[in-house]
Amino acid sequence: MGPARLLAALPTDALRAPAKALLAPVLRTDRDGSLLRTLAAWLDAGAASAVAARLGVHRDTATARMERLRALGCDPDDPALRLALHLACRVLLEDPDSPDGPSAM
Repeated sequence: MGPARLLAALPTDALRAPAKALLAPVLRTDRDGSLLRTLAAWLDAGAASAVAARLGVHRDTATARMERLRALGCDPDDPALRLALHLACRVLLEDPDSPDGPSAM
């Protein structure tokens, strides 16, 4: 079961506040939503070239964004954080009221 199916079974309203708290350092600096979308794509795809293709950016851009995310404490390679980060990204990106909602992905 992938994160999207798991998330569909959970009350997303209850998860929105914890998702925002977990991703607070990213949300404070991510003016256009590109970091959040990059993190979600990385968690889905796991490789810079796949992330770049999915987002329509150069591979170096995807890698640079991941370095920024890691500096902000969002390391998708940390097993203790990976699922929480993935769910938090899904909750925030699938929020229709979010400027980075489903159409942004």
